[in-house]
Amino acid sequence: MAGDKLSARRLLEAVASEATGDAAEAADINILYASLAIVDRNRTEAEQYIALIKPVRRDQQIDFNGLRADLDYLDGRYLDSVDRRTQLEQYITEPEAKKRNRLRIWAALTAMPDSELDPAGAARPDIAGWMDLARVVRSNQRDIAGLEDKLLDWGTRYPQHPANDGFLTDLVDIY
Repeated sequence: MAGDKLSARRLLEAVASEATGDAAEAADINILYASLAIVDRNRTEAEQYIALIKPVRRDQQIDFNGLRADLDYLDGRYLDSVDRRTQLEQYITEPEAKKRNRLRIWAALTAMPDSELDPAGAARPDIAGWMDLARVVRSNQRDIAGLEDKLLDWGTRYPQHPANDGFLTDLVDIY
């Protein structure tokens, strides 16, 4: 794994050295550098490259905001990460990218302490739904049959929530 990251960094440095100065190309290169820093859990370097990103295309804007959410996660600002990722949801069109985004939302929620999982204090209904889902899973994870019932109940309380779009099935498979 370390060799793969080193190879990726060397390849990226070679590409960057041949850069034309095009704004979109510069954004792509900085996105890749920031992504490598996130993978390395190098918060300082990630922050530096994220600050250099000037998105030109829609996909770059999505990547930029995803990287900011990843940086929030690295900093332990899990609710901020959830907030950014739930806002990204409306812009992501590819099913696999949506699934990855939802798994990252879930990772941030599972990292949050119980005291912060208060749906009543959520800024938006979609975040409240995610927080309530995390509470349901935490309080029922040792009782799979009960968990399935509680998840069905959650689904009726949040019928339009994005987690109802296949994520609950994935969640049951995980637990």
